[in-house]
Amino acid sequence: MRILHVVVGRPKKEASNGVLKSVYLLSQGQSLLGQTVEILSLGKRRPENHNWVNNVAVHFGIHNRFVPILCKYTHAVIEGANKNYDLVHFHSAFHIQYLPIARKLIKLGIPYVVSPRGSYQPHALKKNRYAKFVFKYLFENNFIKNSAYVHTLNKGESEGAFKFGVPSSKISVVPNGVDFVNIPRKKVLLGKLEADCASLIYCGRLDYYGKGLDVLLDTIGLLRTKMG
Repeated sequence: MRILHVVVGRPKKEASNGVLKSVYLLSQGQSLLGQTVEILSLGKRRPENHNWVNNVAVHFGIHNRFVPILCKYTHAVIEGANKNYDLVHFHSAFHIQYLPIARKLIKLGIPYVVSPRGSYQPHALKKNRYAKFVFKYLFENNFIKNSAYVHTLNKGESEGAFKFGVPSSKISVVPNGVDFVNIPRKKVLLGKLEADCASLIYCGRLDYYGKGLDVLLDTIGLLRTKMG
């Protein structure tokens, strides 16, 4: 199977952005499973040549945040010689630069999948709500309508996608994978910890609802009540 991932930004192993890191790891995992995987990385500037990350080819396309025009290089990646993709996977949502690519895929008869990556969650929709409201009815609804399905990571995200307007028949829940091999086995202590004190370490942005910090704080309260 030949898969093309499309993402805004430069996916790499050390990326701090969750979407870019997961695209990198997903492409590597699919490659290890024997699939032919390529990435179309959209940025403001395109390097002279595409790169190879292990067995995954990374193409660099130029995007325009305001005008949905397919640049010549991106056009070549989608429609070039021997580019018979079986599936194209878009990551994140509300990207106007995805629209001309989607139109080209429809013309070529290539199915595509959309992973909103939390973009359809109620708390995320509150940011720039008016712009997203207009974008939804002008572009996003049609973008979803023509997709093969919408990939969500969990039940909560699938419910958010359904409320956003994605038909339940199009929603598929597949969690992010976990690389157990590279998880450190040794305990790491940060400073001196008291023997009778439980310590929690959180790694991520301070997004109260999006990252589940509300659930974490509620859980701590329940534990304190039960444990006295």
